[in-house]
Amino acid sequence: MPAPTVHSTFHSSFDSPLLNITSEGKQLSYRSVMRGPDCHLWGIASGEELIKLIVDRKTLVPIHRNEQPPDQRPFTTYYNPQVKEKFDAQGKVVQRVRGTFGGNMTCAYSGPTSSPVADISLIKIHWNSVISDRRNKGTDTRYSTLDLKDFFLCRVDGTMYGHPYAGRGANIDLVAHLLAHDFIQDSNIPCLFTHRTRCMSFTLVVDDFGVEYDKIDDFNFLVSSLNKKYELHIDLTGSKYIGVRLDWDYVANTFTPSMPNYVASGIARFCPNGPPPPANTPGIYVPPKFGAPDLGATVDTTAPATLTDKQFIMEVVGYFLYYARIIDHRMLPSLTFIAKKQSAPTEATLAATQHFLRYAASHQEFKATIHSSDMLLAVISDGSRLSQERAGSIAGGYHHLTNKGASQYEVNAPIHALCSSIPTVCGAASETEYASLYLNAQQAYFERTCLLASLGYPQPPSHLYADNSAAVGIANCQRYCET
Repeated sequence: MPAPTVHSTFHSSFDSPLLNITSEGKQLSYRSVMRGPDCHLWGIASGEELIKLIVDRKTLVPIHRNEQPPDQRPFTTYYNPQVKEKFDAQGKVVQRVRGTFGGNMTCAYSGPTSSPVADISLIKIHWNSVISDRRNKGTDTRYSTLDLKDFFLCRVDGTMYGHPYAGRGANIDLVAHLLAHDFIQDSNIPCLFTHRTRCMSFTLVVDDFGVEYDKIDDFNFLVSSLNKKYELHIDLTGSKYIGVRLDWDYVANTFTPSMPNYVASGIARFCPNGPPPPANTPGIYVPPKFGAPDLGATVDTTAPATLTDKQFIMEVVGYFLYYARIIDHRMLPSLTFIAKKQSAPTEATLAATQHFLRYAASHQEFKATIHSSDMLLAVISDGSRLSQERAGSIAGGYHHLTNKGASQYEVNAPIHALCSSIPTVCGAASETEYASLYLNAQQAYFERTCLLASLGYPQPPSHLYADNSAAVGIANCQRYCET
């Protein structure tokens, strides 16, 4: 097995070139790159991938057609290479080609196919524990990342990327390999691992590891354990994980997550004619009509969107939702509203989507610095009654880690932002606020009992804040009647 590559990965900044998108705002495809100016570079990358699959890994074994069993012929599919641009360690754009199965693949395997990944809340709490352990425990805790190269090139009757069992089979194999070296997956939290004797933990997302450790020897032990079976790429700076850039300050004990150029790439893709005019809010502002006799929720009566517009709306939501969940939570309410309508969108849904893109284009560099804390969970809950169609209401919540004795106004950057529809019709503002408290408490239970306790921060009773006295009274089991 080749030695692991150990260096600090080059990370893009807001002035770096946009990757994986054409000048017309379209995503790269194998056909387009092989007809483009760099076709010779893509041809080299494609050849290297085929050599890896056929010669090095022997995942693909060429056979004559008469060697294929007759009962396997219905499962024949085609080779479908996927292309991707990346930065190398020096910041140079390089070409990557990955061979996959193509089409709507049919195969004889009919068992389970899903494999777990670390939850976003778990990952954010894990990041918080790095800087908080340094402050609270006086340790030289560090964060590094590593990923397994060609992780899915496992052979299960000739499978590779795209096979329904590839991800699950690779995950099962990796977890077993880790267990053989005393790395144990938490029984309650998928993809959170600790070691039986060493002071370290890591989260796992497919083939990416985010590792917290006090001693470099412990990290090196993980590397040597994995390198017995997998080829590794290691970033000792821990500056990029799950597509997020992490700027660590081990003196001030802070870190700042960001995703440079993610929004810019989205705008180039969805607005090929240039950035749209700026907007100050993610959603279209509808001023309230004070004193109006009918305060009921409105009903969308605009015409249905075309199939082309429907596809456009779905792509916008799919692209920006991850960014909104992990970086800029201000986008969540608008994206949630649009997502609810994307199965049967209307012209109003399209207008909301276009307005959202105006906001995104003018708010591309959002950052929120997370500070070390006592790792005590606090939740700010709120609700919005009759703010959606058909008497729908919204629950919102801000989950963050704070210090002992901190007031509700001393907030850290969030580990989770709740934004969801309340699945019942609320007859009063107090009902909306109480339903929001319930939904936030559900998420908080997962965070405090499972995540924080497992990472060595057991929780006292957590504070949930709300601004409706009736809802607070009901939650605290006080006798209270709203008048």
